[in-house]
Amino acid sequence: MRNLTKALVATLAPVAVASAVVAVPASANAAEADTRTCITKGEFAAVTAGTTFRRSIEIIDSRGTQSYYDAGYPGQYGWPAEQTRDYRSCTHPAWSSVSIDFTLKRGVWRQTGKSAYWG
Repeated sequence: MRNLTKALVATLAPVAVASAVVAVPASANAAEADTRTCITKGEFAAVTAGTTFRRSIEIIDSRGTQSYYDAGYPGQYGWPAEQTRDYRSCTHPAWSSVSIDFTLKRGVWRQTGKSAYWG
């Protein structure tokens, strides 16, 4: 019985190692794996508070459509510029609504809010 077990391990070990090596790059970053111009639930979750607009483009593979913009009042009131971007959902695009809010902080657009309805 021990010889059979050793033979099986010796035979299957290279296959297991080769499979593991192939699986590592594929799962390295699932949010960046696709190049579709729609947003998935995983990509939506990957854009967290403070994520820059440039990084969100890399994650989502789309700039989205600007649906709101306010230049703010950076003077004495210190109101920052804001914008909202709408994205096309990969699941039921006609019935879904996905929006991400960005605020201009120190010259960089950063995510400050988001909402989604996955129809």
